[in-house]
Amino acid sequence: MLRGLGMAGLALALAVGVTSEGFAQSRSKAKKAKAQAKVEEKLPVLPNLPDPKGVFSESASIVDYRTGRVIWSKNGTKSMYPASTTKIMTGMLLVDSCQPDELITAPQDVQKVGEASLHLLPGEQLSARNMMWGIMLRSANDGCYAVACHISGTQEAFAELMNKRAKEIGCVNTHFRNPNGLPDNQHWTCSNDLAIMAREALKRPWFAETVRNWKHTIARSMNTKDVVLMSKNRILREDPTADGVKTGYTKAAGCTYVGSATRNGERFITSIMKSPHWAADHKKMMDWAFAAFEHKLIAKRGELVGKVTAGSTEVPVLAGRDLWVCVEKVNPAPYEVVIKADPKPETKVGDIIGEGQVIQGSFKQKFPVVASPELVQAMAPKPVLAVAKSSATWMIAGGAALLGVAGVVAIRRRRPHHFG
Repeated sequence: MLRGLGMAGLALALAVGVTSEGFAQSRSKAKKAKAQAKVEEKLPVLPNLPDPKGVFSESASIVDYRTGRVIWSKNGTKSMYPASTTKIMTGMLLVDSCQPDELITAPQDVQKVGEASLHLLPGEQLSARNMMWGIMLRSANDGCYAVACHISGTQEAFAELMNKRAKEIGCVNTHFRNPNGLPDNQHWTCSNDLAIMAREALKRPWFAETVRNWKHTIARSMNTKDVVLMSKNRILREDPTADGVKTGYTKAAGCTYVGSATRNGERFITSIMKSPHWAADHKKMMDWAFAAFEHKLIAKRGELVGKVTAGSTEVPVLAGRDLWVCVEKVNPAPYEVVIKADPKPETKVGDIIGEGQVIQGSFKQKFPVVASPELVQAMAPKPVLAVAKSSATWMIAGGAALLGVAGVVAIRRRRPHHFG
């Protein structure tokens, strides 16, 4: 092709009386480069794992909202200062502890709180709903203090509640000392945990509705002219698919950010800690997540998810909820479904009889296992040994049903291609 283009260029040069062969060659190279660029534009771009050197943050994670799987992280369990992303936990506990119209009174010492932005006055009352707007949009440290005292009596007691909830939802390296994220060397979390907190909080409609907005007007009993609240989260204004959640900054923490976006029914969460370019990091991570991952439905609620032994009979058991996995679009990692069930003679159709797990490497996603009509029928004539004492296994591999051993149900896929 190069030769052909070179000859064509030479002929053209001769035709117009140009004797410089170098000029003709440079023109042919330019044409070739332009043609190649057009070809490359049409080639499919395969997703690649983000190079950690291309993500500026010291610590960062991407979590699948549907399943909770951490699909990528950089120093994901490293202890970091969260700054105002702490307020994700505070907001979640506010939703769990208060009614939206419940009045919250600012404590007498509220003005001692550093970097207060809602400018609460002692005795001022705001509804829990308006206090939530203040916390999540204006990042009100004084509002967080008022919430902590309202729910737990003191900031210290509220911090204990925060730590308790963090453990309950699966956080492994989090320790809170205050509700707002003001500097404290005993106040830390990690990017994995922060994304887990955001995922849990976003399950609550009140919280989710608040953090997807960047501007709101509230009603208050004092400071009645200071009612328009605006978020510093510019992603909410720049990306129409963004739906949360919180920015943060202190000198010690640097810029922190937890973001959420939903595109074509898929949703991912990013957590970014100590980044000089948090918005660029979020965009790069989020674009990659949507390009590289997809969801596969294992079973809908009430559908067959495996089989267990009831007496001497293999009988199906059902999924207690829709069961999904988040997998790579290219070379998906293997996963397996493990079922532990303990039906009783009195078990009825639809009763929860055990727990299942979807296992993807170190990630485990739990789901309830329920009794099928076949299981109840098989157990009806006489007592049956609990499944936990049996050795029945049901496997699905490449779409074919196979009998196995070890008292579990396994669903396997092709071996993964491990990215960086």
